[in-house]
Amino acid sequence: MVRIWFKVDIKVKKHVSKTYKYCINWYICDKFIMMDYIEDTEKLLANNLNCSDFNVSCMELDSVGASELLASQLCVNSFVMICVTSGCAKLSVNYQVFDLKRNGVASLFDSYLFRLHDVSDDFRCICLFVSKLFMERNAPTLTVAIRTKYAVKMFRRPVMYLEEEECSLLKRRFEDIDRTLRNKSHSYYNIMIVNVLIAVFLDLSHLFELHESDRDRATNMSRCELITKSFIELLTENFREEHKVEFYAQRLNVSNHYLSFLVKKVTGQTPSDFVYEMLYYEARSLLLCADFSVQDVSSMLCFSDQSSFGKFFKRRAGESPFAYKARNASAGRSSARVQK
Repeated sequence: MVRIWFKVDIKVKKHVSKTYKYCINWYICDKFIMMDYIEDTEKLLANNLNCSDFNVSCMELDSVGASELLASQLCVNSFVMICVTSGCAKLSVNYQVFDLKRNGVASLFDSYLFRLHDVSDDFRCICLFVSKLFMERNAPTLTVAIRTKYAVKMFRRPVMYLEEEECSLLKRRFEDIDRTLRNKSHSYYNIMIVNVLIAVFLDLSHLFELHESDRDRATNMSRCELITKSFIELLTENFREEHKVEFYAQRLNVSNHYLSFLVKKVTGQTPSDFVYEMLYYEARSLLLCADFSVQDVSSMLCFSDQSSFGKFFKRRAGESPFAYKARNASAGRSSARVQK
C-alpha cells in the first residue's frame, strides 16, 4: 500500500480546493494511475537545505535546481515568491497552467498547489519561502491584510509581469533578505528578518496596485470574482462587528448558500473561513498589547461575552487567550514584538 494524494478530475474543478487537502490510501494495481506525490514545502526545504527549523529561505536557482526542487506537486503551507530573471517555464497553480518568464513574479499563499515544469535550459529565478507560522507570529496583521485584500486576484492570477526597474527593486530586496539571513550573530536577528520581509510585502502590494488595472483589462472579472471581491471589501470594513455570513450575503443581495459557493469557488475558502481568520489574527494582535485585557479584546471584537471569545480563540490557538497573553507578555508590550 502506498500513500498518495488524490487529484480530482477537471470536470469537478469547483471541488478541487477542498478535495486536495485530503490524503487517501490506494493499493497499486493496473486499474489505477499514480498521481504526483504532493510534498510539503517546509519538509521539502528542510530535506534539501538540511535545516530542521525552517522559517525563511531565499535562494537563487538555475534550471537544474528549479527542476529538482519545484518539479513535484507542492502543497503550499508557506508564502512563496518566485521571481524569474531569465528563461521560461510553466507554473501549474491549483491545476491551472501559467507562463512564467523573465520579469515574471509568482506569489503563492498557503492552501495553493503548485509545481514548475517545462523549464528552459537558461531558466534562472530567485525564490523566497516564508513559513506561514513565522509570519503569523511576527507580522500577523500585515500578512492577513495582504492575503485578504488580494485573495481573489492572486488565487486566479498568481503571476504578474514587472518592468525592468520594478524587477530590479525586488532583486535588491532579495539581496537584503539574504544578507540578513546570513548575519545570525546579530543581536536582533529575528527583528531584522521581519523588517526586510515587511519591506518585500509592502513592495509587492505597491506593485500589485500599479499593475491591477492592466491585469483586470487582460482578464475580465467574472460575476463570481466581482461578488467575492465585494465580499472581501465588506469584510475588511466590518469583520470586527459582523461575524455572520448572513450580514454579508444580505449586503450583496445574494443568499448565504450562493455567497459561500462563489467565495469557495474563487478563493478555496468559505466566507466563514475568512471571517474567523480575520478575527483570530486581530485577536492575537490585540492580546499582545499590554493596555488591553482579554475582556477588552472580547468587547472590541464584538463577541457576545468573554466565554464565547475564549472558546473561539482556544479552538484556533490551542490555548486560552489568558494563557496566550501571559506566555507572550515577556516577549514585548506591543503587537510589533518578535517571537523567535
